[in-house]
Amino acid sequence: MDKINGNYLTQQNKDFPLDCEALDYIAKNAAIVETLGNIGGDKVVLSGCELTSGGTVRTEGYVFLRTKDFPNGEVLKWEGGQVGTMCLKKEDIGVTADGYKYPKAYTRRYLAAGMGEENYNWADFSDLKTNIELARQVKELEEQIARVAGEPLGIVKMWAGRKIPAGYLLCDGKEYLATDPEYSKLYEAIGDTFNGAKNANGAAYTTQSGYFRVPDLQGRFIVGYNSSDSEYNQSGLSGGEKTHLLTPGENPRENAIFITLLLAAIRAIEMHADILRMATAGAGNDHRLGAAEAPPAVVSMFLGDELNAVVDALAMFLLPDDSPMRCRHYYCSIVGDEESTEVFIVPRNEFGVWLAQEKNIRKTVCENPLEKAEKES
Repeated sequence: MDKINGNYLTQQNKDFPLDCEALDYIAKNAAIVETLGNIGGDKVVLSGCELTSGGTVRTEGYVFLRTKDFPNGEVLKWEGGQVGTMCLKKEDIGVTADGYKYPKAYTRRYLAAGMGEENYNWADFSDLKTNIELARQVKELEEQIARVAGEPLGIVKMWAGRKIPAGYLLCDGKEYLATDPEYSKLYEAIGDTFNGAKNANGAAYTTQSGYFRVPDLQGRFIVGYNSSDSEYNQSGLSGGEKTHLLTPGENPRENAIFITLLLAAIRAIEMHADILRMATAGAGNDHRLGAAEAPPAVVSMFLGDELNAVVDALAMFLLPDDSPMRCRHYYCSIVGDEESTEVFIVPRNEFGVWLAQEKNIRKTVCENPLEKAEKES
């Protein structure tokens, strides 16, 4: 709707034709002013309408409301009453002029408690706030936001999504320019800590001058800092390995490296038991081992049930290096006393003498493997 100004005082003789059209212009201008209520919302309490009687009654007052007849909003009086549903009331007002009656010269519009053709609920209304009140609330919110500390730069978080969230970098060991405005703050936080770290394959990174690296956690897990442990008392260190030479696999029988080292250790103990015994000799140890607990004192190697079974299975057969013709040793399992099983690694050229001696002093296991070994030798 357009704004219409009346040029009342600029007319000749200062007279003006006050007709229905002029009055309509005045009414429309008033309606334009009422649309200012939209600043506060579509349903706003402008004045009055105070809650009383324990919150069940509102006193009379004025509200701004968008109605069917005035979709841009209008100011209406609330006549007061019970809180809940209210309806829009319309009453025609008539006048008489120059002997003529005008039964619908004016229409009174107001709100009252109850139900009608056009209904509204008090729960949808809010109180109008002045600019001063709004400015105060904005300032309080700004202060609260300022007190909320964000996540510190350099924090590492787990993420299961496919796309890296905004503001985060993947921990893949990548290098970034330290002076880049996008990463300079992160550089201030972590510095060169990870510039010489190891990549996922265990090789140390070489970082360009002026660049820094983020942690490389590919295939790794995080270990906490420990000032009293030399392996964990410095940020950026990495360690461990995917496979370890002395670590058995899920099936030790198929772990050739481990079995080879195990047999080498058994052989070393068998060959150098006297040196190991001397290394442990002492008044306290000799008395405890030889006199009080398990005479005679011996140097032995306890493998446990699972490894005993593995070694026993290997010892039942000839184990050539490449072919039987190049076989240098036989591996045989011989029953010792009730608490242990001894494994002997015998040079090929000494096997006959050793076998003859063992036949006289020990019993064989399973289906007489000693005789089997003698035939195969």
